[in-house]
Amino acid sequence: MAGENFRREPEEFEEARTRLADRIVQWGFVKSASAYRSLLCQADLVISTADHEFFGISILEAIAGGAFPLLPNRLSYPELIPAELHPACLYEDEDDLYEKAAHRLQHPRAAPPSLQTHVREHFDWPVVAAQYDQLVF
Repeated sequence: MAGENFRREPEEFEEARTRLADRIVQWGFVKSASAYRSLLCQADLVISTADHEFFGISILEAIAGGAFPLLPNRLSYPELIPAELHPACLYEDEDDLYEKAAHRLQHPRAAPPSLQTHVREHFDWPVVAAQYDQLVF
C-alpha cells in the first residue's frame, strides 16, 4: 500500500493493515524516489480503485517496474492500456475486480512485455517531452 493519503482511510484498509501486518512490505508514503522505484520493481500487482484520476502516472510507473495492472474500466485508464489487453487489465465492478485479483494472486505474472514496451514507447518522458515541444514550439 504505497502512496500518500490525504483523506481518512476506509475501514477495510484499516482492517487489512491489522490483519495482514506481518505480510505488508510498505504502507503509506515512500520517502525517496530510489526506494519507491525499488518497491515498484518488487510488486507483482498494481490495483487502482480510484474514483478520480487525471492521468495515472503511478500506474505507469508500476507497469514499467513489472507489476500487472488491474484498473477500473473508466477515467483515464482505458487510454493507458492497449485495447487487446483491456479484458485482462480492466475491471467493470467490484465483483470483477475480486475475480481478477484472486486469479492474479493465484497465478502471478509480471506485466506482459508488450505492455511494458507500450508504456515506454508512449509515456516515457523523452517521448512525452518531444510531443510537448512540438505543440509549444
